[in-house]
Amino acid sequence: MGKQEQIEWEAPEYVVQEKGTLWFVIFGIVAVGGTVGLVLLTSWVMLALWILMVVAMVIRSVVKPRIVKYRLTEEVIVEGEKEYAVKNFKTFGVIRDGNSFLISLRPNKRFGLRLNIVIPDNKGEKIVDFFGARMPMEEVTEDLFDKIVRWLKI
Repeated sequence: MGKQEQIEWEAPEYVVQEKGTLWFVIFGIVAVGGTVGLVLLTSWVMLALWILMVVAMVIRSVVKPRIVKYRLTEEVIVEGEKEYAVKNFKTFGVIRDGNSFLISLRPNKRFGLRLNIVIPDNKGEKIVDFFGARMPMEEVTEDLFDKIVRWLKI
C-alpha cells in the first residue's frame, strides 16, 4: 500500500474586500436612510430585521477572517474542524477574487451549496492538479448575487 497523497496549507476562511473611508460613509448614509424610511413606512418587524442586517454588515466589515487549516487527501477535504468527502463533489473551478484565487467545488446534490476554498499562490498548481485528477474542471461564472456581493465589497 503506497503513501496517500496529502496537501496541507493555511488560509483565511474568506477573501477580504478592502473598504475605504468612502465605503463606510456611503454605508452609514444608506443605513441611516433605510432606518428612517422603515420607521416612517413599514412595521417594527421590518425595522428590526433591517437593524440586524446593518449590525451584521458592520461586524462582517470590521472583523478579520480567521485563519483555517486545510488538508486534502484522497477521500476528504478538511476545512478546520469540518470534513467533506471528495466524492460528494462533481466539478471544480478556479475563481479570481481580487489578488486571491479560490477553488470552487460544485456538489453532486442539486440544491447543495458550493464549497469555496482560498488557495495560496505557492500551492495553487498542486491543488488544481489534485482536483483535476479527481473531477472535471468547469468555468465558474458569477451569478447576480455574487456580482452584488463583490460590488458591495462584503
